[in-house]
Amino acid sequence: MNGKHNVLNIRFALLSAGLFAVTKSVIAAEAPEVDVTGSENPAVTALTEPDSEIEIGLGYISEDNFHYGQYRGLTDEGVYGLVNIDVAKRDDSTGTWLTLDGRDLGLDSRSLEFEHERQGNWGYFLDYAQLPRANPFTHNTGLEGIGSADLTISGVELRDTELELERKRLTLGGRKWFGEAFSVELTARDEAKEGARMFGRGTGGAMEFLADPIDQHIRQIEARVNYSGQKLALSGGYYGTDFDNEDTALNITGGAPELANGTGAFTPIALPPDNQSQQLYLEGNYRFTPTLTSNFKAAYSEATQDDAFILPAAPGNTNLDGKIETTLLQVGLTARPLPKLTLLANYRYDDRDDQTPVLDYFLVTTGSTTTGENEPRSIKTETGKLEASYYLPAGFRITAGFDDERKTRNTSPVRVVSYRRETDEQTYRVALRRSISETITGELTYAHSDRGGSDFETNTVVGGATGSNLIAPIHLADRTRDKTRLLVDWTPTEPLSFQFVANFADDDYDAARTTTDIGVRTGEYEFYSLDASYTFSESWEATLWLSTGSNQLEQGVCVGASSAGVCFNSTSSPTWAAQLGSDEESVGFSLHGKFGEKLSLGADVQYSSMLDEFEQVAITPNVVAPVIPDIETRSTTATLFGRYDLNERSSIRVDLAYDLYRTDDWTWSTFTYRDGTHVFNDPHDDVYFLGVSYAYRWQ
Repeated sequence: MNGKHNVLNIRFALLSAGLFAVTKSVIAAEAPEVDVTGSENPAVTALTEPDSEIEIGLGYISEDNFHYGQYRGLTDEGVYGLVNIDVAKRDDSTGTWLTLDGRDLGLDSRSLEFEHERQGNWGYFLDYAQLPRANPFTHNTGLEGIGSADLTISGVELRDTELELERKRLTLGGRKWFGEAFSVELTARDEAKEGARMFGRGTGGAMEFLADPIDQHIRQIEARVNYSGQKLALSGGYYGTDFDNEDTALNITGGAPELANGTGAFTPIALPPDNQSQQLYLEGNYRFTPTLTSNFKAAYSEATQDDAFILPAAPGNTNLDGKIETTLLQVGLTARPLPKLTLLANYRYDDRDDQTPVLDYFLVTTGSTTTGENEPRSIKTETGKLEASYYLPAGFRITAGFDDERKTRNTSPVRVVSYRRETDEQTYRVALRRSISETITGELTYAHSDRGGSDFETNTVVGGATGSNLIAPIHLADRTRDKTRLLVDWTPTEPLSFQFVANFADDDYDAARTTTDIGVRTGEYEFYSLDASYTFSESWEATLWLSTGSNQLEQGVCVGASSAGVCFNSTSSPTWAAQLGSDEESVGFSLHGKFGEKLSLGADVQYSSMLDEFEQVAITPNVVAPVIPDIETRSTTATLFGRYDLNERSSIRVDLAYDLYRTDDWTWSTFTYRDGTHVFNDPHDDVYFLGVSYAYRWQ
C-alpha cells in the first residue's frame, strides 16, 4: 500500500471540494450580474441558476476484448446501460449548494458523488467509486479453486480462465468553518479490493501456476484543523491507515511432490499480512514581511505489522513485530531583497527508522549469500536546495540553483551484490527564460548531477569467504547526469498557438570496478513533443499533439566469476554487453464544434507505438551472444460523437468508438508451466463501441 499516494488522494479530494466552493464564491462575488448591454451575465446565471441533467441510453461492444475495456468494464461483447446524472441546486437565500454527480452508472466503472455545503460555513460529501481491471492474459489451466485460498493443481481438463480485479471505494468527508480563521476537516475512506491475480510457486524450470486470491480492505482516516491569519497559516492533524487481508495463506494440494532444487512443494504460502500506520503532522507558512516568507512541515509516522505467522518461526516469536518510525522535518524560505532578485532556500530531513527485531529465521550453510536473518531497511535522506532568480535586461530572466541529496542506509556484510552505506548527489542547474516577442516565449534549462558516496563494502558469504564484489547496483553506482530542457510557446495569431518541448538526458556510470567493465555503463534519454491548437470560430476548435521519445541503457553482463571477483570470460562463462532500448511515438488529433444552434460534433483520434529492443553484443572471443527478438506494440483509438438538441431541455447523443490493438509480445508464447498451464495474450484486439443516449435538462 502506498501511503503517500493515498494521502495525496485524500488531500486532492478535500482541496478540490474546497477550491470548487471558493471558485463559486469568487466568481459570484466578482463577476458583474449584468453585462455591458444590460443583460444577465451568463457566468453568474450558470452559478446561481445551474442546470441539472440526466442521461440514459444503451451501448454495444462488438467483440470480447482486453485493451479497450480493461478499466472501463467493457471487456465482454454485448449491450450495456449508459446512465449519467448531474444535479445541482442552490438556495440563494442561504448560499447552500446541493450537488449529485454520477458517471457511468450502468457500467462496472461507475462513480457517484453527493455534496451538500453552505459556503463559508459547513459542508459534507459522500463519494462512491468502482474500478475494474481485467487481466490482459488468458490462462489455459487446470487449477481449481481460483478466487479462494484453497487451490488444487491439476494437469487435466485444461480450460481458459480470465483473472479480474475490482476496487470499490467509499469516501465520507465533512468540513466546518469557525469564522474566517479556523476550519476543521474529517475524511474517512474504505476501499475493498476483490478478485484474483497471477501467482506461482517453484524455481527455475519447475514453476507451477497459482492464482493469488484478493479479498482486501484498505481503511483510511484523516482529521485536520486549519488556521489562517494575516501572517501565519497552519494546518495540522492525524492520518491513519489499516490494511486487512481476509486470506492469510494459500493452501495447495496436488502438483509436484518436489521441485527441481530438491525442496518440498511449498504449502502453505503466506499472503500479504495485515498492517497499520499512524501519522501526526503540522504544516504551514509564515510571512515575516511582504518580501520574506517561509514554509515548514513536521510529521511523525509509525507503521506496524504484527499479524500472526502462518507457521512457527523463530523461537519465541509468533509474528514479525514489524515497526518503522519515520520523522519528517522540512523548512523553506523565499525572499525578494531586490525588485529583480528572488532567493529560495529549502531543507528536508526524512529519517525512516526500521525497528523490526532481527532474528534468525532459518539455518544456512557455508557459502550462502544470506544469513537467515530478516534485514531492516532503514534509510535517512537529507535534501538541501538553494535557488536564485534575477531579471536581466532585454526581457531575460536567469535562474541558478544547487541541490544536494545525501542518503544513509543500513547494510550487512553478507549480501548478493556490492553495497555502500552513503550516497551523495549534487546537482547544479541554470535556466534562462525570455519573452522573445509578444508572441514567443522560450526557456532553456541545463542541469549537471554528480553522484558518489562512501566506499563500497566488501561482501562476504556465510563462513567469512569473499563474496561477489563485481557490480555496483544502479541506484548506488557513481554516476554523472546531464539534463537539458527546451520549452517554446508561440502564439503567431490569436486563434493559433504552439508549444514545443525537448528533453535530453545522458547518464555515465562508473562501472569500471573490474577490467571487463561489468554492470550498468551508460544511459540516454530524449523526448520531443509538439502541441498545437486552433480556434476557427466561436463554435469550432481543433488540437493536435505529437510526441516521440527514446530510452537507452547499456550494461555489461558476466555469466561466471571467481570468488576473488574476476570474470571467467570463457566460452562456457562468457561476458557480453546488453544494449536495452525503448522507443515511443504518439500522435493525437481532436476537432470539436457546432453546426447551428442544435447540432454538436466531435472527433478524437489517438495513435501510439512502443518498441522494446534487447540487443546483446558478445565481448568474449568466439562467442555468439543470445538473440532476443524485439517487441512492438501499437494502439489506435478513434472516437466520434454527435449531439442534437431536440429542444431547450432535451437532446440525443450518439457515440462511436473504434479501438485497434496490435502486439508481437513473445514473452509468454513459448512458456508452459510444469503443471501444463499456458498463458497467452491475444496479439490482435479490434473492437467497436456504439452508444445512443437521451438527455433531459432542468433547473
